[in-house]
Amino acid sequence: MKQTEINDALQKQFIFKETLTNEYDQLFDEIEKQHQEKSDLAQTLIEEKKTAISNLHIQKAKTEHKRLYETEIDTLQNENRDFLEKIRIAESNIKQLNAETETIKKQWELEKEKIETSATSQKEKFKEQSYKFQEQITQIENKIEQSKDSLYSWLNKEYPGWEKTIGKVIDEEQILFKSDLSPELIANADAGFYGIRLNLNEIDRSVKTVADYEKEQTDLNKKIELLQTKIATIDKQFNSETDNLRKQKQTKINDCKKIIQKTEYDVQQYHQKLNAAIIKLDELTARALEEKKTALVQIESNIVKANAEKLDAEKAATEVAREIKKQIDAKKKRSRKKLRLNKAALPNGLLKLNYQ
Repeated sequence: MKQTEINDALQKQFIFKETLTNEYDQLFDEIEKQHQEKSDLAQTLIEEKKTAISNLHIQKAKTEHKRLYETEIDTLQNENRDFLEKIRIAESNIKQLNAETETIKKQWELEKEKIETSATSQKEKFKEQSYKFQEQITQIENKIEQSKDSLYSWLNKEYPGWEKTIGKVIDEEQILFKSDLSPELIANADAGFYGIRLNLNEIDRSVKTVADYEKEQTDLNKKIELLQTKIATIDKQFNSETDNLRKQKQTKINDCKKIIQKTEYDVQQYHQKLNAAIIKLDELTARALEEKKTALVQIESNIVKANAEKLDAEKAATEVAREIKKQIDAKKKRSRKKLRLNKAALPNGLLKLNYQ
């Protein structure tokens, strides 16, 4: 076999191989093009699902940290704090007013006691004076009564002017008003006193008459009446002062009670509003938790669904790639078979040429 023929055969084999290769490359391109749309669609879907899953995780994190009804809840919480503070201040004011009321009562009692002590002291003083005057009146009454049958009465009848003589030295209490002395006049009575002559001009003493005693009794009664008038005046002044004190203190106590009643009513209203706000806050908080829970459950469900769709898209992409590989592998197998057949045919041709 000539070298030229060998070269032509080899050249033909090379051209066959190149032609076959180009032919199968075109087939490979066509196979890939045929599946490109499915592959691109699958990859696009995979990327979309990745983005969707990422966004869902971000949404989940935001939802977990998001405070639903934040403005409304903050407003209710502020209202609760305001009501609690108002209740605290009001109860403190009530406590202070109760203490002030007790202080007023104690002051009232002390001032009343002071007025009463002063009045009692003055009245006791006047009563004591009245008692003394009454004792003197009683003594005068006794003397006047005793004077009817006493030496005093006999002297007034039988011994005119006795006040300036025997009256200056006689014992008024022990003798003058005694009723069992049996007095009588004796001769030479002017000669002396029991036989003794005395100069009585130097004795400054006067004996009271019944009229004097009666006048003294009248004066003492007037003094007692005056003292009784003073006692009545003290009682009247005491009643007036204690009544004025009562009005003054009672007015202050009533003012405190009115403020306490108003404040207690306010506290009651604050508690009602606070309870209503607490109930509303609890309901709103529960609603927020429930809505957040529902939202998170939905997001988690969407994440599961997106992962499943992403997995399906990845399976579809894998299936497209597998189909492309399968078809290309089949074409490559046929190409290799043709090449083997072509190579197997070449030596036989060359051998035939050598035999000729």
